[in-house]
Amino acid sequence: MYLSHKNRNKDIPMKSLFVGHSYIDISFQTPALPLNDTKIRGGKYALSLGGNSVVGGICSARLGGTPEFLVPLADDELGYLAKELYAKEKVKFFVRPVGRTSLAVILPNGSKRGIMLADDYSYLAPAPEVNISDYTIVHFDGHMPEVTLKLAQEARTYGVTTSLDAGTIRTNTHEVLPYMDVVVASKHFCEQLNLSHDDTLRYLIDKGAKVAAVTLGEQGVRFIEDGKLQSIDSIPVAHVVDSAGAGDTFHGAYVHSVTAHPNWSYRQHFQFARVVSALQIQKLGTVSALPSAVEVEALLKKYPVDKQ
Repeated sequence: MYLSHKNRNKDIPMKSLFVGHSYIDISFQTPALPLNDTKIRGGKYALSLGGNSVVGGICSARLGGTPEFLVPLADDELGYLAKELYAKEKVKFFVRPVGRTSLAVILPNGSKRGIMLADDYSYLAPAPEVNISDYTIVHFDGHMPEVTLKLAQEARTYGVTTSLDAGTIRTNTHEVLPYMDVVVASKHFCEQLNLSHDDTLRYLIDKGAKVAAVTLGEQGVRFIEDGKLQSIDSIPVAHVVDSAGAGDTFHGAYVHSVTAHPNWSYRQHFQFARVVSALQIQKLGTVSALPSAVEVEALLKKYPVDKQ
């Protein structure tokens, strides 16, 4: 199954838009936290762009896609750094002014991690206007609720596919769900609904999603496509270095697959995405741990997507 794009001109490249919060991520590998005037030396760290949609979008860019971004940034030191990092990735980004650029400090511990956030949602101006009809698919993480609803409604008007990272229930999640074509939820989202994984999938389909999925970490992915309940196994990873960003990478990879392989089913898109996320968790960091297209192609030979 694939979703049609009635606005798409075949002469225009298939582009994606990622809408969500932007962070500077510092992933710090340490055996313990220093307390009471102590120091711990020798820890490894990785610094990069971060944020749910941002990690996903940069994942698409690294794989050869043409993602664009709508994110909040401030005119401060971290904001200047973020803009340099976006420019380094050679991606186009639209900025919504905010009081302070957000920072995330991530302390990975294999498949678990602790996260300290200093984020700011004091928007200083409305989001800049974007021409939603320019895109094949728009992916949201829900951090800008009113922008998510507005753009999702516009996307529905133009026949642009919408995708939601349902990692947690936000202020207007239930309001935006009817405008989402693809919803990929977390285990935490299911717990918030007080529903089983399969009942969550049925709930999302009833709300209007054409494809609904729940990511289950080592247990793979459970999803509904064309009314059929299906599963995809995860790829075994001998040593998980840092699981932060794995879900975001999965989202970005399937969004990229939609633009790169428009005739694939979502089962195939998700099979592709599991390969990318399996590689990402074997390195330290979020964006800094994203695999190259060459690495992805190599692992796809061992874990290929289903044939048509």
